Amino acid sequence: MEMMISFANASSAITADKLLSEAGIVAMVMPVPSAIQTGCGFCLRLSPKLLADAIKLIESNGVAYSGVFSRTEEQGVSAYRPLGQGTDAGGISVEK
Repeated sequence: MEMMISFANASSAITADKLLSEAGIVAMVMPVPSAIQTGCGFCLRLSPKLLADAIKLIESNGVAYSGVFSRTEEQGVSAYRPLGQGTDAGGISVEK
């Protein structure tokens, strides 16, 4: 399983990536998968173990994000599940 954090604009995605990198949290900027219809077209992909720390760091630095999703793969097909809305939508509901 992988986690994805989507953003309303590319600037927020790049800023979040830089913050996470400086904190030693491994994440990868990538295009938002077509199955996820949200944000600016960019998201960060990271390990589930790193999600809570990543969200805390992003929020504490005032970087807006639009949603959090999990990605699983079954029989070669990716499935995406929304886990919460981001700060752009009034707050996150992902357990930390």
